[in-house]
Amino acid sequence: MRANGNGTTNTYHHWIVRVLTPDGAGMLTTFHVPAYQGEQRARLLACTVFRRDGTVQRPPLQGASVRLPDLQPGDTVSLEGRVDDLAPTFFGDYFGLVHTFGSPEGSPVRSEELVVLAAKGRDYRLQELHGAPAAEATVLADGTQQWRWQMRELPRDKPEPRRPQKREFEPLVRITTYRDWDHFAAWWWNLIKPQLEVTPAMRQTVAKLCQGLDDTEAKVRAIYHFVTTDVRYEAWEFGVHGYKPYSTAIIHERRHGDCKDKALLLCALLGEIGVPCHPVLIFADPLRTTDDLTLPMVQHFNHCIAWLPPHHGQPGRFLDGTAVWHPTDTLPDMDQGAQVLIVDQGKAELQFVPVTTPEQNVLASEHTIALRGDGGAQLTTREAPRGNRAVELRMMLATEPARRAEVVERMLVQRFGKLTLGKVDAAAPASPEAPVTLAASAELSEIGQRTASSWQLPSAWVDDELLALAADDQRTRPMLLGAPSGERQRVR
Repeated sequence: MRANGNGTTNTYHHWIVRVLTPDGAGMLTTFHVPAYQGEQRARLLACTVFRRDGTVQRPPLQGASVRLPDLQPGDTVSLEGRVDDLAPTFFGDYFGLVHTFGSPEGSPVRSEELVVLAAKGRDYRLQELHGAPAAEATVLADGTQQWRWQMRELPRDKPEPRRPQKREFEPLVRITTYRDWDHFAAWWWNLIKPQLEVTPAMRQTVAKLCQGLDDTEAKVRAIYHFVTTDVRYEAWEFGVHGYKPYSTAIIHERRHGDCKDKALLLCALLGEIGVPCHPVLIFADPLRTTDDLTLPMVQHFNHCIAWLPPHHGQPGRFLDGTAVWHPTDTLPDMDQGAQVLIVDQGKAELQFVPVTTPEQNVLASEHTIALRGDGGAQLTTREAPRGNRAVELRMMLATEPARRAEVVERMLVQRFGKLTLGKVDAAAPASPEAPVTLAASAELSEIGQRTASSWQLPSAWVDDELLALAADDQRTRPMLLGAPSGERQRVR
């Protein structure tokens, strides 16, 4: 990869792949040089097939693609391609590279080499992790800085359920031209600052939401739930809008936006009631792979939330504008435990998002089952979830009142089997902040397994992933359990 002074890159790829199995041959029926459409030009320069019997084929190229002949185990394919940036982007002259050694699909790798040619006169910061070798550094005659990394005999990657993402354990090289996080934050703030505005219509919305509310915390809740529920979530992951939000005025008027749109709108509206609020860049991950933010880079993040510093006697906290039907004290699992970047007027602050406790994130349920001699039973059940365990039930009761009995029946059938639903007591919550409960009764046509001399009854109704995870007798990677949660079940 050549890193040019204006932020563009030119990349030459050379892949050599040996087919080991019929399934592998099926994966290589076609090949396309990966590139970002509209931002890069991709070309396939050469394709050579070395047959196991010693013959050589060169299939015709079709721009950036090639259709490969019928491959067999033992054949080897050599592919050469080039990808060129068409022009500098909104990132300016920033250069950032994240390279993970190893095959994306986990195949063993005989040899892999990365060479970076970096324009002279610029400062670059490098990071090598998890066994990646130190770079062989040289300076070419024209002043270009060259770094070379090479690794051999990378073993097959055997997937395991609930393991960390590969960036936590595979050999990894990162390069960035940002000096520090303040340098990065200043760039991003300059990109989003013009989008932050407050119109008369937005002030009217704040006034309406806060009418009759004297408590600042109640106003925060009202504004937060407007952003999460009244502003529809739509992802914008392409082009400049993958990083630059729309203006808050447009977001408010259209009533839709993505995560950074919602975070910025939250900042603008809360500012109208004197509550400070700053955008936060985060990597959303329900299981929480360890974040390493040593180097300031754009590639560290995939989500945006908001940070409320301590105010009016309230402690500081994070709010996620995409968290529909979440109370203000309940962050989605995908946000918890992350190391994040808070951007305050172009200044950067790294901070960790707190993690909940099982007591705050619990599903408490009680099932009373009156057995009948014919093998059936009368069921009375009650659930009282809290934290993220309550979000699904709260949303169901609030958004589908006409189908409430049908939804409850389906949920109970999945747990207890065939039944006839009786009474349902499940009122729609007054607000996302209100606790939610579900009580219902049903006739079970049969329960457990009966024989002529015995009746085997289930002792609990818990769908626990740990039961499946325990089937493997050993692991090579840590097991990630996600945000802490609790389950308390009482069966009579």
